[in-house]
Amino acid sequence: MRKGEIDIITLGCSKNLVDAERLMRQLELAGYRCVHDSPQPKGEIAIINTCGFIGDAKEESIEMILQFAERKNRGKLGKLYVMGCLSQRYAKELPAEIPEVDGWFGKFDFLGIVKEVQEFRSSGVQELLLNKRKALLNLLNLLNFKALL
Repeated sequence: MRKGEIDIITLGCSKNLVDAERLMRQLELAGYRCVHDSPQPKGEIAIINTCGFIGDAKEESIEMILQFAERKNRGKLGKLYVMGCLSQRYAKELPAEIPEVDGWFGKFDFLGIVKEVQEFRSSGVQELLLNKRKALLNLLNLLNFKALL
């Protein structure tokens, strides 16, 4: 899993490709590295842009979501987000069926996805700073203890 890297998977029509490119641009402006349709996804975050109208495309979208949900269950993915037509069309049903997904977004909610990604990254930074602070305090305590000997 590569920190700071986001895998964007685009399924369905050419409109989804345009939407994915717009999202990638916004995420890159926010400081993230995006990889589009990687044959071997390794990002800490995955965003799947789905199709929800054609039967085969819906099936492909669900299969892709389930593949990434399995990666998340194995600890190979930090966060999984789904956007697009399928996500919007079945907004009430999908969260209960696939709870591994961290966020479901409609086809135009680019800012919502960027916000979610930023919150995930900032929580990790806060945790890292807290762990470093604890380690520093432990080291200082150890050094002060040795000075007393």
